[in-house]
Amino acid sequence: MSQAGSFNTAGGNVPVNVATSYVTDSGTAVPAVNILNVFSGAVTGTTGSGNTVTVPGFFPNKVINEFDDFLCIGNPLNKLQWATLGSLDPASVPTRQNTNPGQLIFLSGSTPGILLNATDNATTPPFKLGSGSLNVNWVIDLTTLSAVANRYTVYIGLIDYTSAIANSVPNDGVFFKYTDNVNSGNWQIVCVNGGVATTANTSTAAATGFHNYGIQINAAGTSAAFTINGVTVANSPVATNLPTANIGPSFETIVSAGNAPAMVLDLFYYTQNLTTGR
Repeated sequence: MSQAGSFNTAGGNVPVNVATSYVTDSGTAVPAVNILNVFSGAVTGTTGSGNTVTVPGFFPNKVINEFDDFLCIGNPLNKLQWATLGSLDPASVPTRQNTNPGQLIFLSGSTPGILLNATDNATTPPFKLGSGSLNVNWVIDLTTLSAVANRYTVYIGLIDYTSAIANSVPNDGVFFKYTDNVNSGNWQIVCVNGGVATTANTSTAAATGFHNYGIQINAAGTSAAFTINGVTVANSPVATNLPTANIGPSFETIVSAGNAPAMVLDLFYYTQNLTTGR
């Protein structure tokens, strides 16, 4: 016996119970395990185990998905509206890679930085924690690590725009932090609320090459987990001093000696699941 077909969830997050093993057509009556294939697109996904597969519907009033691949087609700042500090040049990426299509480079300088411009003057970031779970990811290549002659501190995650615009230490945010002479050059994870910070040391050394920096914040806005390339880092999650002020996606560097290297952004994406639909 074989079965094929599709399941209509009628536009809702409806658990669909299906068998995950079937009797084969060969007449041997031997179950063929793991022949249920679930194909997930950009908007849909699956959760569940055993015989339950939950296929979410499309709910822009409750589930928000956004991204920027920095493909630099047309508008050099591409899909989302970004405000920048320092010098960027989408045409100067040294080598386009088939594994990381679409890249935006920040040229070497004393004040490179990038932040998402939520309004014309970038003063009101889009996120305020506590209204639903939020996942944010950046794929970035630092290109050259911080060192004595060219020392910088980099912040990757969600930051208040006032700090980012001023190129200063974040006053509110949830982010990764790195410089070479702190925590032996390993990443730190930080939650800061009104200038009061909880900083935890990880055992993951900063490295060049493209890496995926992920932050997952719970629905209540009281806990933040941190991953690098999908692996949870040491001392994650952080559950104190999560910001109550508005914050937004930001990639920021502060230079303390010499110049920061030419850093490369490959991808930004986030998913927010609102607790209450609009």
